Amino acid sequence: MNALLTQSFPITTLRVQTAALSALTLPEYAGSALRGILGHELRALACVTGAPSCDARPLRQTCAYTEVFEGVAPADAERTYSNIPNGFVLAAPLHSAAQPLQRGDHFEFKLTLIGRARRHAPLVRQALARGMAQRLGAWGGGLTLLSSAAEPVPAATLPPDARRLRIELLTPLYLKRQGEPLRPQQLQARDFLNALIRRVGDLLALQLGQGPAWREPASALRQAAEAIQAHNADLRWHSIKRWSNRQHSEMQLCGLLGSFELSGPWQPLAELLQLGQTLHIGGKTSFGLGRYTVTSCQDKTL
Repeated sequence: MNALLTQSFPITTLRVQTAALSALTLPEYAGSALRGILGHELRALACVTGAPSCDARPLRQTCAYTEVFEGVAPADAERTYSNIPNGFVLAAPLHSAAQPLQRGDHFEFKLTLIGRARRHAPLVRQALARGMAQRLGAWGGGLTLLSSAAEPVPAATLPPDARRLRIELLTPLYLKRQGEPLRPQQLQARDFLNALIRRVGDLLALQLGQGPAWREPASALRQAAEAIQAHNADLRWHSIKRWSNRQHSEMQLCGLLGSFELSGPWQPLAELLQLGQTLHIGGKTSFGLGRYTVTSCQDKTL
């Protein structure tokens, strides 16, 4: 397997533990609000110009805020990107209803820093601590940072002799085909796997500067993906309301939730599938969307 997908892939995952400073009610999904807190406070801490916009500023290429939160395409990028992948991924729990917390109750989430963003981990911790301690909008209270310890890289867990794999979508997965969002009955194995290959490729090219080295393994992985089939899908369309401070309006985070199974010669894709559990795939990954788990499942007639 290509060395780009081993433990040398430069990511640091922080397990962030907090406690409620007073009674508050978390939304169904806290990822959007946590992302907003991180962006606002990180910019306040990192910006040395005081300019209202980061566009065309001379320090943009080395600024902690842009390296973590906005992303800048390298000057030698092979193509134009409409969206630059962020240097971080949030992983917050998704609740079926608003979650009330009393003073002292704990709330936990994960934050993964990718590539150059890892060197700004101390500033990220400070930004989160300062932002969460303030009143969190409509939540009605704040959170105090208890700890933010780095987790080890997850070990490989897929038995190579398993016939089938189970994909469980933990947060909405938003994928498109020919410009249109994929609905539950439309998702195919190649949609999921090719989106994962693109996700890793974009991060390698734009966050890690290793795009050219990815061409050959990406081609082999796309070919392997053609032999995989999706079965036993139990998917639904799910929408989460969020407030956008930038657009001053309520918006939706949408996508697929549920599970499906993959069959076929999946072994060449094993490291890719396991890495994707940390990187997420599809739209709005920095909010925490596109989070999934992959496990082996017992054999049964397909």
